[in-house]
Amino acid sequence: NFVRMDIQTLEDRDFEWILYNALGQEVLKSSRKVTKGTQTIEIPLTGLSNGTYQLQMKSEDFIKGIKLIKIQ
Repeated sequence: NFVRMDIQTLEDRDFEWILYNALGQEVLKSSRKVTKGTQTIEIPLTGLSNGTYQLQMKSEDFIKGIKLIKIQ
């Protein structure tokens, strides 16, 4: 019951992700320092209802959105 992402950076930086439900409401949020190289981040989906979610990932010079569908 989680999503796993590999984050690759050229330098140490602060990283934040926010998970929104289909109504645009923030349901989960976390931030952490990622170190140079590849890091694996796990986002827990336990307790969330089945449905469509939008995952927003960002750092100081990067922002990316990904659509997620939880079906179990």
